[in-house]
Amino acid sequence: MALKLKLRSKLLLSVLGTVILIYLVSFAFISIKVKRIAYNDATNYIDAYISENANITMGGLNTDMITVRTLAQSFSNYNVLPAEKRTEIVKALYKGVFEENPQFYALWDSWELKYIDPNWKLNYGRYVENYWRNGSEIINESELRNLDGDSGDYERIKKEARESVEEPYFYSFTGNKEDEILMTSFISPILRNKEYVGIVGIDISLEHFQSKIENLEPYKNSYAFLVSNKGIIIAHPNKEFINKSISEIYDDKDLLKETGDKIRQGLSFNYIGNHHLLNTPSYFSFAPIKIGVTDTPWSLGIAVPVDVLLQKANQNIKDVLIIAVVGIFLLVTILWFIAHNITQPILKVAKYAKYCSNGDFSKSLHINRKDEIGELAEMLTKTTASFEEITELAKKITEGDLTADMEKSLNSRDGDLIQSLQSMIQKLRSIINEISLSTNDLSNTANSLSNNSHRIMQSGNEQDFFTSEVNKSMREIDNLSNRAVQHVQDGVSKVSKTVDSLKGIIEKTRIIEDIYRKTNFIAINAAVEAARAGEYGKGFSVVAKEVQKLAEQSKIAAGDIDGISNESIVIAEESLSVLKSIVEDIQQTSVQIKQIINASMNGERNGSPDLVRLKEITDENMYISKEIAANATSLSLNAENLKGSINYFRTN
Repeated sequence: MALKLKLRSKLLLSVLGTVILIYLVSFAFISIKVKRIAYNDATNYIDAYISENANITMGGLNTDMITVRTLAQSFSNYNVLPAEKRTEIVKALYKGVFEENPQFYALWDSWELKYIDPNWKLNYGRYVENYWRNGSEIINESELRNLDGDSGDYERIKKEARESVEEPYFYSFTGNKEDEILMTSFISPILRNKEYVGIVGIDISLEHFQSKIENLEPYKNSYAFLVSNKGIIIAHPNKEFINKSISEIYDDKDLLKETGDKIRQGLSFNYIGNHHLLNTPSYFSFAPIKIGVTDTPWSLGIAVPVDVLLQKANQNIKDVLIIAVVGIFLLVTILWFIAHNITQPILKVAKYAKYCSNGDFSKSLHINRKDEIGELAEMLTKTTASFEEITELAKKITEGDLTADMEKSLNSRDGDLIQSLQSMIQKLRSIINEISLSTNDLSNTANSLSNNSHRIMQSGNEQDFFTSEVNKSMREIDNLSNRAVQHVQDGVSKVSKTVDSLKGIIEKTRIIEDIYRKTNFIAINAAVEAARAGEYGKGFSVVAKEVQKLAEQSKIAAGDIDGISNESIVIAEESLSVLKSIVEDIQQTSVQIKQIINASMNGERNGSPDLVRLKEITDENMYISKEIAANATSLSLNAENLKGSINYFRTN
């Protein structure tokens, strides 16, 4: 079931719904955009941060490799020195190197015997000198190795004859397990005319990297780690991972393979993995560390929890959300006042329209606004005034007032209803005037007929008197007969005019009926429009009812007029028929009188039978004259009744 909401609620819901939707879409878009920008900025910063620190680490390691390379190059002419002098120079040189490079744990060299001992002819066998730290003391040791053949790592190093970085390993110069430290070796070949002579190497303790990577924490809960070329962890916050392969720590084989390949290729890369402690999604970034001219680069990696990367963005989003909530609250307040300012006058207009729809036009509407609502109120007030005038006009018409002042108040207005009312009033006034004139003619004709009837009766009486005296004044009777004929013919003419007038009245009543049908049709249309308008169309319904009532009364009056006119026509036609019969009888009487006169004068026959017949005709005419007088009286009465009905309407 649909909710029935008021205009203010609809306005607030529609505007707020739209604004909140825009807010939500904008907030979601901004949030995603801010997070994406923050994430990209943070990851770019992390990539740059780890790359910078990888370069710093690489610079230190390359410095160590340069030291080894420089020693190897300086030893390329080692054989030109006597053995005693060579040992003294090397020891002094190594001492200076140790003092300048405290990260060196050991410094050693290895020489192929065939290049330093003229008596050794084999391609294997080597002489090794080791210098290592024992606290602040530098200990020296020399020995011969591989006298039975090359093997192990040395065989590989000798075969490759190039700079190399060895994978991390634990080693103890004392042989004690507890003295083992994580180390790597930087090796540079000693070449003479591009031929392998020996190698110089340094053993570097990797423990000092542990403190370095622990200081690499650009974000909370982030951590750095150092990985060798084959994926061996050199430094890590979790010391249990040190010297373990990353394949032993992580389970994602595909990711491990991809990571291992990129480390070996010396590439910068990143991916999303799990934090080793928090087990939450973290951003991993790797930067290569290329040492010397070796093809076994290391990699410095860092892991930062994703939620930490987005922490600032999330805080910014929270701030935006708070601002949005405050903005919505302010918007709701402003919209409420705006809606209140808009809906209050509309509610007044609706309440006023409700009164009007119930037919109550006595209330007044006062809205002082210069906008569309003010115009609506003004138009509604004018419409109500028009309805009041139309209603009053309908009441006056119902009371029979059809004077010329009726439609003056409508001259300044237009519209189908107004024009129809004006046309109806004008037609009604014209028809009533015509009927009134015809009624006057009818009344005059009836009076004239009555007078003529009395005169006929009087003539009949006189004719009867003179008939008894026919022998004395027959000629006078003939004159009276002629006069009676003339009077009756006048009566016939009047009655004919009366019949024509009555027929004219009936035709006019047909026009009134036509006006009734049109007025009734207008009233029905107005009622239909009022029904369509619903509650606000009841004012039209009141006007429609008044117009329909007026139409009904016009129909009744037309019916009354039609009835009286039809009855009058019947009476008039009967009178006309009787008068015509009287004319014929009087003319016949006149003929017989003339015959009697002629007979009396010529003496051809006795006039007594004719006088008897004349007496009979005279008596018959007297009877007919009485009927004509009665019909004339009835016609006069009907004319007066018709005149009374017409006089109900006032046209001037």
